[in-house]
Amino acid sequence: HGDCLVPQNFPEDPKLGRWVDKQRHCYKCRNEKRPTPLTMKQIEKMESIGFVWSVNKQHNWAEMFQQLEEYRKIHGDCLVQANFKENPKLGRWVSQQRHHYKRWKSGKSSPMDTDMTRIDQLEQIGFAWTFPGKKK
Repeated sequence: HGDCLVPQNFPEDPKLGRWVDKQRHCYKCRNEKRPTPLTMKQIEKMESIGFVWSVNKQHNWAEMFQQLEEYRKIHGDCLVQANFKENPKLGRWVSQQRHHYKRWKSGKSSPMDTDMTRIDQLEQIGFAWTFPGKKK
């Protein structure tokens, strides 16, 4: 499969799907400061192989990234306006990526903290972190 995006209902291996779901639940409990058997060492080990704690968020990001790649093929750049009428969801998503990056660069909490590959992926397709004409 090439990734760790195992769904809860994984027909190829239902036991793996249930186990992964339990790990995600334990991780959520840990983040909410509730008791859980999941240790930091286990978390680090799972993250080292690219384990995804929130499948929906990761899948949505990948889907929007693909839409941005399509936009780039058509328009020749990644300069999607926040109010892009043809695809408002893409416009909001691109704006959100810039916002997350700005927070990350200033040392504030951001989804970019936990997934640095997003920055690399966006930069590889020529993503501009500031929209031309806007203040940095």
